[in-house]
Amino acid sequence: MAIGACWRNHFWLGSYSVLLALGLGGWQLGQDVIAICFTRYWLFWFSIASLSLWFVGGWLIYFGQQRVKHTQKQLIYRGLQGVGLVSFFLPIFTYVGPRWLVDLLWLSCGYFAGGFLAYILASLLLQLVPKPTPTYLVVLGSGLQPDGQLTQTLSNRVQLAVALLTNTTSQIVLSGGQGADEPEPEAIAMAKAILAQGVAADRLHLETQSTSTWENLRFSFALVPANAQIGIVTSNFHLLRAQLYSRRLKRSCSYYAALAPGKAFILGSLRDYLALLVLTGWWQLSGWLLCLVTVCFLV
Repeated sequence: MAIGACWRNHFWLGSYSVLLALGLGGWQLGQDVIAICFTRYWLFWFSIASLSLWFVGGWLIYFGQQRVKHTQKQLIYRGLQGVGLVSFFLPIFTYVGPRWLVDLLWLSCGYFAGGFLAYILASLLLQLVPKPTPTYLVVLGSGLQPDGQLTQTLSNRVQLAVALLTNTTSQIVLSGGQGADEPEPEAIAMAKAILAQGVAADRLHLETQSTSTWENLRFSFALVPANAQIGIVTSNFHLLRAQLYSRRLKRSCSYYAALAPGKAFILGSLRDYLALLVLTGWWQLSGWLLCLVTVCFLV
């Protein structure tokens, strides 16, 4: 029971462990084949890596600039912009920089790429955990269109919540405040959509003050009895951050993933992975140092 509880609370760490074991096992079993593939087709792999770095680097610069405008954590997001610049120019720097620094930068890119894969794997595993029937569903907001209509991402969350309410007596908490470019709080817009599908108004509880995922959950949990079975409805790319925040708020929850549209999934995954890196900064530094030591030992 204790092992199961630990696994449920540390999906990301567990996914890192799985990927590390697979990577080390693959290297030990087929290092000669891997070396030949990378040597023979180095231009192909370098091109793929360069395109990925240009995309991610450009996006980090843009994302950091947008966040600097809307947050007081300017140092963190300026740092992300710096990482974006390094990523963007690393393919060129590879040919002119000192060997030790180039190797260190590529190793760092590999570590964080592995972290992103661990984030995807953990999000998938989180969806496989058996879910008790919730007594309260918490639906997290995700922005409105300028005319007040739900975005496709938010609409998918609402549709999943309505499906989960069918044939149950569950209550539902709709969580989302009003952004600067939104005509009304997201919770109210979600309530209108749900009421239009025949859900009784007395099952709805609105939380209209939150402006972030942390506030979504903190304010929503204040509306839910301490002994309630809570189910959180959010997008597939957002599950892991919701789980981490819920654990920090000491509430045990089950998680339901609504599919996000393609573009929203890609950008949302990158954004949430960055948010998780910021939240787990010291752990990430420790993992990077462990990766560095492991590679130096193997090589």
